[in-house]
Amino acid sequence: MRSVNSVDTKDISLFDMAYNSLVDNGFILEKKYFEYSMEKGGYIILLDGFDEVNRERSDKVTLEIKSICNKYNNNRYIISSRPAGHFIGWNDFAEMTTLALTKDQALSLINKIEFDEDIKKNFINELNEKLYERYQSFASNPLLLTIMLLTYDRHASIPDKLNDFYEQAFTTLFNAHDATKDAYTRDIRTGLGCEDFKLVFSHFCFKSYFDGAYEFTEAKLHQYIKDAKERTNKNKFKIEDFQEDLKSSVCMLIQEGLNYRFSHRSFQEYFAAWYTCKLPDNVQERLLTSWIKESDFAYNVDSFITMLFNMQSEKVNRIVFVPALKQLKREYDKYGFTVALLARLFEGISIRRFTNVRDDPRSDYYALSLRVKNSYYSDTLRLACQLNEYSYSITGDDERVLAMELRDIMSTNKGNDPFMSFDVAVNHAGEKRLLHCLTWFYNQMMFGFSLIDKYADINISRKKKVASILDEL
Repeated sequence: MRSVNSVDTKDISLFDMAYNSLVDNGFILEKKYFEYSMEKGGYIILLDGFDEVNRERSDKVTLEIKSICNKYNNNRYIISSRPAGHFIGWNDFAEMTTLALTKDQALSLINKIEFDEDIKKNFINELNEKLYERYQSFASNPLLLTIMLLTYDRHASIPDKLNDFYEQAFTTLFNAHDATKDAYTRDIRTGLGCEDFKLVFSHFCFKSYFDGAYEFTEAKLHQYIKDAKERTNKNKFKIEDFQEDLKSSVCMLIQEGLNYRFSHRSFQEYFAAWYTCKLPDNVQERLLTSWIKESDFAYNVDSFITMLFNMQSEKVNRIVFVPALKQLKREYDKYGFTVALLARLFEGISIRRFTNVRDDPRSDYYALSLRVKNSYYSDTLRLACQLNEYSYSITGDDERVLAMELRDIMSTNKGNDPFMSFDVAVNHAGEKRLLHCLTWFYNQMMFGFSLIDKYADINISRKKKVASILDEL
């Protein structure tokens, strides 16, 4: 899907993309026959990487997807993406998550990798005996599992936290020995040490992450590196050398044709978080608050905000979450938990479809969702709850029943957007029943409000002794 980023928004056509994909891969078919076979439902169409579509094109792509699905509805469509708010209300789709690697699959993957046989054998033994269970979040992910092998080769251990893992993985890659060549160490053309290289790279990741840039022309890549050189005062290297190091020495970038992209976005997110931690508190507060207000990326808890929170959880709670939660509490104090409060925060009700068991449509169920109006309040509350490990409740039977009732009403409406105003929902269910089925949102607010007192600003009195100051910390 990221190929649409190089096309003018007005020229984006998923129909043409699907047709060109066939032709480019040697399946020659006249366009009129392609359209005929689309009408007859001859295809499974895979739309990979929706989350890599640039923000300014995502609305157009969303309309294209809905249009082609409605017009050629005999086909099957599969969209892969990180979770995103775009998908709320896509009731013709079932929401599923990819399965993690089982231990047997993880062992099989490592066994197939070309690597030093002795090291691989030892790693497989430890993975089988203890590493998989101890580091399942790493070992069940193909990319992280592969980096685990490299890290194990260098350090003979795997760190517990994701932050530490990426730090150690970068160090491993920076100092990597080519596994196929004895004692061969990759040259660092810039001559930078690991820490200086990491500082420059982290600024590059920081700026590109907040720009929403994951793929670069060479000119754009050079501009990011030039900016990083100037901002970090590391000027004694050539831009072209740093570019080559990123591609060939530390394997952070991959070249595809004339463009470059990150080998995996999680590295960009980690180093963007690492650099953010170095900014003064007031800058972080302005940056992160504006980011939540302006960006769809804040809708979900991605690796950037997770790792930033792990690095400085108290600071994120205090300078980012608490100010928004205080504003939200003022709204709650004024209206209470009422439909009037919900109408201040949300546009109305949507329905989300969930699938429990693979290939069993009887396991599908529906739940209520609130369509966001004030993204600052709702996104901050969501992030604060998830990052502070709030225990989400399971969708109750009462909510499922009401969701089905409202879904049936929505299905009779014209248009493809399954949505209902609060007035219509109250007219059908009554305010008391509706609020009862939305108790989960009330509980989230109460948890968020509990953070206000816990992370209130710490005011240090003007004492001069270290011991006196420490007593207040």
